[in-house]
Amino acid sequence: MVALLAFKRSKKRNPLTHIIIPILGFIANLVMLLAVLYLGILGGGATQTASIAAIIVALVWLVIGIVYLNVNSKKQNRPIIIKE
Repeated sequence: MVALLAFKRSKKRNPLTHIIIPILGFIANLVMLLAVLYLGILGGGATQTASIAAIIVALVWLVIGIVYLNVNSKKQNRPIIIKE
């Protein structure tokens, strides 16, 4: 997904390598993630417990990262999204 933003206004932008392939890769990764979570939760027992714990840890880490990004950006007086 970084390729979509990095090459948004570039003259060297190639639709196949900078748009289509990154989107297909993102979709494939998302499908694989959902399949692993689905199978992990349906697995029962220790697998189910570990899957739920991993999801909770990932969500907590996401919240910590978002809070850090906001606090650090405000301390340095830098916008998170630069509007041109």
